[in-house]
Amino acid sequence: MEVTLSPEEKSIFENEAIIYSIIRTLEPLEKAYLNEKISEDEYHTLCKRLINQYKTISDSLDQSYPGLLPFMQKYQLDTSCRLALKRLQVGMTAAEIHGGSDAPQMSVIINATQSLITANNALQLNITTVDQLQPLIQEVVTCLGRVKGVPASFTGSAKMQDWLRTLSSMRAYDSLSEEQGRQLEFDIDQAYRDFKQCMDRS
Repeated sequence: MEVTLSPEEKSIFENEAIIYSIIRTLEPLEKAYLNEKISEDEYHTLCKRLINQYKTISDSLDQSYPGLLPFMQKYQLDTSCRLALKRLQVGMTAAEIHGGSDAPQMSVIINATQSLITANNALQLNITTVDQLQPLIQEVVTCLGRVKGVPASFTGSAKMQDWLRTLSSMRAYDSLSEEQGRQLEFDIDQAYRDFKQCMDRS
């Protein structure tokens, strides 16, 4: 029996196929990077392309797309492609998060501090939509990742990466709830204070 799909249904299947292929391509790429079977520059270029492709297609989908984790659970990818899940949730390459910087450390520290202040100011101005907040939190994670010698006791980077995962699970036009906004503001403020103390002691 031949099944006839409507244009809308056909579009949904095509988009899901693209997302599926992005996930299955990203997983071995992450493993290759971890096992040093690919250069950092090549990894960064390929990984960034896949992340951007996922962002583009997921932002264009309507309510039919359940989100990254439900999608991966639906197709049983959540256990076999955990590295890809984490990378797409954060929305940044491992090189961006953990990579070094050739810039003088004082400049790097200043940039990290400014990124935290900027993100905190945005929340105080009641900016809570995903498309406005996510770039700011990404900048915080990127800047903190460039600072050398941050002690293991500093948990600010991990918390900001957790928030990136939360934001990536939402649609671009979604907004944080009042409770989420207050918690994010608290976490940013705490990260700023802890980071300052770490730098003062170094």
